Amino acid sequence: MIDLSVLTTIGAIVFIVVFFIYSKIQLAKQHEKIKKINEEKYRETLRLAEERHKECISKLDEILRRLEK
Repeated sequence: MIDLSVLTTIGAIVFIVVFFIYSKIQLAKQHEKIKKINEEKYRETLRLAEERHKECISKLDEILRRLEK
């Protein structure tokens, strides 16, 4: 028959392994959420930069038209 201390040790090892795997899964989920948020922020930043660029070009065109007069 297996000694109680051996069973306790095996149980502790199994618990640690299961907890480690669970932690890794949770970290992977968090990583995906953060990645998605960062991608959304990047797209929004890019959109704002393009919008700002168009505004600047429009203002420059207006200035050039005024200078041509």
